Amino acid sequence: MEELTKIFKINKTGIMQTFMILVICSFTGNVIHDVIQLMENIGLVEKEYTVFPMGSFIVIIGIIASVIFEVINYNYTRFNMDVSYGSTRKMYIIRQWAFDIVVVIMAWAVLGVTYLYENWKFATFYSGYSLDLNIRPFFQFKYFVISLIMLSSFNMLLSSFIIKYGIKGRRIMAFAYMIICFSMAKAENIYQGIYEKILTLPIGTDIFLWLVILIIAAVSAVVAILLIKKQQVAN
Repeated sequence: MEELTKIFKINKTGIMQTFMILVICSFTGNVIHDVIQLMENIGLVEKEYTVFPMGSFIVIIGIIASVIFEVINYNYTRFNMDVSYGSTRKMYIIRQWAFDIVVVIMAWAVLGVTYLYENWKFATFYSGYSLDLNIRPFFQFKYFVISLIMLSSFNMLLSSFIIKYGIKGRRIMAFAYMIICFSMAKAENIYQGIYEKILTLPIGTDIFLWLVILIIAAVSAVVAILLIKKQQVAN
């Protein structure tokens, strides 16, 4: 408990920054939704009698963006500070992994509050409207655990990559990100084919999913440790 308290104190700035980003995402999404509904009511746009959980949707985007950009940059800064002040690289990884887990838990909390608020708003002010997107199925314990493992592991891996390769690593990440974004539509049939093959596996999709997640987490941990094992702090 004492170590967890220390981790929270050390990373308080990063946690609060991420929290504020997600709160702003939630607020902005709800404002955008309400402005669109107002425009429909006064006749500026065609009225469709549908509602969309814009706040929750933008929070999800904010979570992904925070993990990829904001938290990675914060971890990079913390590495240089911690090692400069005598912390071991092993302790840095443990502390930052704990920090990443706290961030993911906090992100789920913000998403949950946003979801409950939007449900109340839709039931109170838009009771006769149809819902365009239902995110309730995602509020399951298994998805929480999956996101906890995947996002924290993925973040720690990318952070270690940036720590190791610096500006070159950032450029490689940016290039890879653009390639993935541009290839998503064209690769849709490939993803569908992979998914259909997974459905035919004798071990079942849930077991296969957990195996993949545990393998990814283990590989991420090993690679992250190897990348910064002897890494010096940036000048």
